[in-house]
Amino acid sequence: MGRMSIRNIKYAPQYLNAGGEREIDLRGQKIAIIENLGTTKDIHESIDLSDNEISKLDNFPLLHELKTIIVANNHIQYIADNLGSRLPNLKALVMNKNRIQTFNQLKPLESFNNTLEYISLMDNRVADEAKYRLYLISLLPKLKYIDGQKVTQAERKAAAMAFDGGSGDFTLQNPQEALAEESRRITPHQKTILIERLQKATTLAEANTIGQILKDGVLPKNY
Repeated sequence: MGRMSIRNIKYAPQYLNAGGEREIDLRGQKIAIIENLGTTKDIHESIDLSDNEISKLDNFPLLHELKTIIVANNHIQYIADNLGSRLPNLKALVMNKNRIQTFNQLKPLESFNNTLEYISLMDNRVADEAKYRLYLISLLPKLKYIDGQKVTQAERKAAAMAFDGGSGDFTLQNPQEALAEESRRITPHQKTILIERLQKATTLAEANTIGQILKDGVLPKNY
């Protein structure tokens, strides 16, 4: 079991990532516990902790500059409360291939409800839940992308109808209708078909209808 030692942090690779952020690379060191990040002196905008053995997303010092955390392929099943107060400018969190199974495990992320714009939880069991995207949108209203897919306006409306402030419980505001709308969200395959139909449209009305569907990202009822 590795340690996130002061020495490891000091000699870790540092560079500008593809997004233009100054990143520190602590991948693949068998790190089990997040610690000693105060020694970074808050100069990094991104930290990559992928391919380690971390089970808890916690123990961060106050880091104003940090905007991106990558902790893919770990063992995370616990997220600390109030992380947002220690990472006040975090915009992106990548937690693919961890051990998040329930909405309750995600609820502590609500402390990022004013900052987080991108989250990826692919290959976590919770991502297979039917209401997964709606829950995250309700919990984190600033989100723009979930698992690489853009959050649509229709999803925001459905989330507002289906959930009560990210509580994980349905409201009485017709959740069946909200979920029905979510189920009509356009898949990549459907998008390809619609684009082909748009290119072959023979009337302005048909072109406008298909264009609006593509813009909304949701198929109308009985379409």
